[in-house]
Amino acid sequence: KSIIDKTFYLSGYHELFLNGKGPTLDRLRLYGALGYFINKKIKIELGYLSQIQTNKSRGQFQMAVFTNY
Repeated sequence: KSIIDKTFYLSGYHELFLNGKGPTLDRLRLYGALGYFINKKIKIELGYLSQIQTNKSRGQFQMAVFTNY
């Protein structure tokens, strides 16, 4: 129900990009990560982002640090 200090969590999102001038479905992104909530001011995430476009696709690992000061 809530994330407290020193807690692991899962994060994810799915994005759909639409284009009004070209192919309607321009891009898809799918992201999944494992995060660690250090405290109310700092959290980190390690994840993978898959991006699919009309004529190509790629994937990348990501590390993110979020601060709230």
